[in-house]
Amino acid sequence: MTPVQFLRHVAITAFVTLQLLPLAAGAAPDDDARRGVQALSDGNLPDAMRWLRKSANEGSTLGMTRLAEILDTAEEDVEARTWFEKASALGDRAAMFGLGRMMASGEGGARNLPGSVSWLRRSAEAGEPRAMQMLAAAYRAGDLGLARDPVLAADWERRLAEIAPRAPAPPAGAPRAATGRVSK
Repeated sequence: MTPVQFLRHVAITAFVTLQLLPLAAGAAPDDDARRGVQALSDGNLPDAMRWLRKSANEGSTLGMTRLAEILDTAEEDVEARTWFEKASALGDRAAMFGLGRMMASGEGGARNLPGSVSWLRRSAEAGEPRAMQMLAAAYRAGDLGLARDPVLAADWERRLAEIAPRAPAPPAGAPRAATGRVSK
């Protein structure tokens, strides 16, 4: 290979590499988030946190949301709410639900019912079943600063039924699941 051919080869290789770098960089954070989700599924919380934090810091909404969910469970509410806010701003429907729920109760920051309802509505409109369920319950009971509205409650219940199969009824005497209801 002549020096000119070598330089041409290096230039082409560099150009192609620079063109492909954004594609590789975009995939890596979500790959790391999936590693974190798998580690969590395997019961390895330290590895899960390491991978999820890495992916969240690199911009993965999956990493941000899963990390926020773990932090929320651990009562690290300020950091959880921050990650939910970041992922919500990027359009993650599960994060919007988490943020709306935290705003409703005042976890990790000020209680903000109008903001809560706004994020829950955006999440539900994006197809998040938990947000649909929480809005239906809020409209049915008059929670979250909303007036009782059985028509809107029924509308959210209908939308939920369209996307989520019905769970079998619990056995008699089994404890009832929490509704996600937050009092006024």
